[in-house]
Amino acid sequence: MSPKKPEWRIIIDLLEEANPNLYKRLGRRMMNHLFKKDITKIEDIVFNIDKSVTMFDFDENLDENQPHPRINTQILEKLIGEVFNIAESELGEEEITDIIRLWIKNENVSFLLTTAEKRDVAFDEIQNALYDFSNQPHLKDSLAKEDRIGVRVALIRRFLSNNLSYINTLKDHITIEDFIEIMNKTIGPSKGNGKLGGKAAGMIRARQILKSKSSEFPVLGEIRTPKTWFVTSDGIFDFLHSNALEEFQRVKYHDPIEIRREYPYIEQIFKNSIMPLESITMLSSVLDDFGDSPIIVRSSSLLEDSPEAAFAGKYKSLFVSNQGSKKERLEALIDAVEEVYSSVFSPDVIEYRRENGLLDFNEEMALMIQEVVGTKVGKYYLPAFAGVAFTDNEFRWSPRIKKEDGIIRLVAGLGTRAVDRVGDDYPLILCPGQPGLKVNSTPEESFHYSQKCIDIINLETKKFETLPLKALIEEVGSSLPGLTDIISLYSEGQLHQSVGSYIDLSKGDPVITFSNLIKKGRFTNYIKTILDVLKKALGYPVDIEFAFDAAKDKFYLLQCRPQSHSKEMISVSMPREIPPEKILFTAKKY
Repeated sequence: MSPKKPEWRIIIDLLEEANPNLYKRLGRRMMNHLFKKDITKIEDIVFNIDKSVTMFDFDENLDENQPHPRINTQILEKLIGEVFNIAESELGEEEITDIIRLWIKNENVSFLLTTAEKRDVAFDEIQNALYDFSNQPHLKDSLAKEDRIGVRVALIRRFLSNNLSYINTLKDHITIEDFIEIMNKTIGPSKGNGKLGGKAAGMIRARQILKSKSSEFPVLGEIRTPKTWFVTSDGIFDFLHSNALEEFQRVKYHDPIEIRREYPYIEQIFKNSIMPLESITMLSSVLDDFGDSPIIVRSSSLLEDSPEAAFAGKYKSLFVSNQGSKKERLEALIDAVEEVYSSVFSPDVIEYRRENGLLDFNEEMALMIQEVVGTKVGKYYLPAFAGVAFTDNEFRWSPRIKKEDGIIRLVAGLGTRAVDRVGDDYPLILCPGQPGLKVNSTPEESFHYSQKCIDIINLETKKFETLPLKALIEEVGSSLPGLTDIISLYSEGQLHQSVGSYIDLSKGDPVITFSNLIKKGRFTNYIKTILDVLKKALGYPVDIEFAFDAAKDKFYLLQCRPQSHSKEMISVSMPREIPPEKILFTAKKY
């Protein structure tokens, strides 16, 4: 009686007859497995391949630049059988059975790897592949390590970026499950092949890096990102095609003066066009997820937020109150999307592209639709504070401040006033590495160079509005989020810190100083840790946008991009012995 075959051998023999391709793939995987175990017999297999070539009168003196002769297919198939024989002699029966089972399970999820690695795969096809994978939990652990890496890299390349530096800094911080979550919040043409754009790619990478570093830096575990939906970059092409607007793609070659004159007309053409039915249906489902929370439609151009050209502030980001009937809310969202699309053709964008040699790039505009971080206060909606922060401090007002100490531009309310200063309104300038060193050294300076107005969303008028600080406090009082952390009172040349939750305006003028917030140290610790971790992971300084919801006591990261350094930042040699009549002004402090 012949000895009973082990289970793995029965499986392999069956596959050799029923599924020869799978049999060969398993053989190749077993060869790699044996190589990793440094089993010397497997090296003879490779040697035998070279040796077999001599059977075809192979000339050893053949020039190395000529192709090697092809050996008989039967020899290769025989070598696969020898691989399994070596495995049987070198490995335990249980080990072989376990890995053969695992590899066959791998074949059941190979559809995911195959789909992800396809070039120009349709959006709905890859969504379905990820959906199928997520609904087979028993298969999730069967993907080999190298296959998981392959899927992650393919998904990064497909949806986020082809840049090798980007791929290398993200692939170890994101999982397939993370991509499933992202795809569940992504909409776009079902047969399209667009990406999520630069702004989305920057935010996703920063979020994943901070998440993976939270065990090393516990404070990072408290950082959140707002609920976000992504619209793929080819949505704009569907919009242009549906409305026969393709000729606008050539606007970038017009004379700059002509572009500036034409743009208001182009914007209105976009806002009076019809959104494709597929896009309307998807945007409607997005609104269902947000409910009646205010939202912001952010640009996410493929050109945006790269180290070479950040496009900071060039494209539009528009707030939508998201109030009223479903029909009204959908119309307002579509209107904002169309206006952001039109900003691709704005004169400032085209001029920036011209200056940076990017004019011939076929621009695509993806979108991020984000829930606005904040709290409802009466009829208004706003965060306690928001702002921008930079890794490198190029505005060092004290010799004790180092470049790597960073800098923050901080405002109460929505963060719009932190990006661009308006009139005599000033954000608070703060150094997270040296929070005790103030720009304004006297109470008078703090009062004069302070934020006078706050940007909010009015839920009744359904508009973005600006209100004087004092009027807002008089109207909503202590219900203003984070009030005592933000406000001081200025009276008779002195600043008085807020105590308790009530601000008595009869005792002085309210001034936004953030004194109590800075004293607590938690906020500056958030910012400094985020900036340092991201700079180290990415290899260059970054610029982040953030907001804080005092009602939920949550800090939100909104955006992350490379910190831009203008041409004016290049060091220049200063002339000496300048005649007094040639001096316009002098400054010794900065």
